[in-house]
Amino acid sequence: MRKITNEAVKAFYNGENFRLWNTEVKHNWNIAKMYLHGNLIATKQGNNIWISGAGCRTNTTKERINWVLWYFTDLYVYQKKFNWYVWAIHMKEYIAFDIWNEFDNVIIF
Repeated sequence: MRKITNEAVKAFYNGENFRLWNTEVKHNWNIAKMYLHGNLIATKQGNNIWISGAGCRTNTTKERINWVLWYFTDLYVYQKKFNWYVWAIHMKEYIAFDIWNEFDNVIIF
């Protein structure tokens, strides 16, 4: 994990604002939002989390999303043949849809 990802994810979960290079975390009341290049890629409100590829299928986007998910769930995003999928570790199988072809965001409860 990159140092910037580590610092951003800690800020995301600790209720702190953060900004470094291309990554920003903003908090407003009990809502945390993470941005990459100005695009919203993750939102946390209470026990709910929302993730988005924000139209950018880059390794950096995937890394930030995966570390947000790692702190919150047992899910992660992986790529196979240019498609992105969500893998459920506890089920030892992937959730059978390409989240970035069907729609550009996912809500995790």
